Amino acid sequence: FISDPQDYLTSSEELQINGLIKEIADKKGVEVVVVIVASINGKKPQPFATDLGNLWGVGKNDMCLLLLIAVKDRNMSIVTGDAAEEYFTDPVTKMIQEEEIKHHLK
Repeated sequence: FISDPQDYLTSSEELQINGLIKEIADKKGVEVVVVIVASINGKKPQPFATDLGNLWGVGKNDMCLLLLIAVKDRNMSIVTGDAAEEYFTDPVTKMIQEEEIKHHLK
């Protein structure tokens, strides 16, 4: 699932990401949500992402990952449910942020 209300992603990028999300869900059973917004208005990204995931009811049995990107804030967070940490450990989520996303926010 992707929420990108300001259309930062192209249709092609969205299709590619949705393919990865489906692959992760099919292979690992992890529900992945990507949220891209302009700003979170000075809020800290990790608690914001956690609260959003809880509000939306993301991930049954804590098998979930929520990636939040606040473009204008140049900030992001990846939060995981406890069960998903088997696949997405802190070092893995840090690597994703550093190697795959951060350079897009400069």
